[in-house]
Amino acid sequence: RYTKSRTSQEEANIFEEPTILSPQELCHTCQLKKRPNLHHCSMCNNCVEGFDHHCLFIGNCVGQRNHSFFLVLLFSSAFLCFSIAI
Repeated sequence: RYTKSRTSQEEANIFEEPTILSPQELCHTCQLKKRPNLHHCSMCNNCVEGFDHHCLFIGNCVGQRNHSFFLVLLFSSAFLCFSIAI
C-alpha cells in the first residue's frame, strides 16, 4: 500500500492542542460534530446521517444507511396489497 510521507509541518500539527468547535459545528442536542448531511431527529433523539424522515410504521429514522431497505419494504408492501386485491 502506498502511503504519502508526512512533511515536518504535518508532523507538527499532530501534536497541537485540539481546537474547540464553534456552536454552529455542533449538534445543539447531542453535542456531536456536525457533518453537512447530519441531522437530528427529535423523535429518536439521535443524529442521523442522510436523514430523510422518521417513519412511524417501522419506528425508526430513514437515513442514508437504511434507505434501500425502506424502499424494499414499501415495494413489497405495495405488491402484497396489490396481490391481495386481485
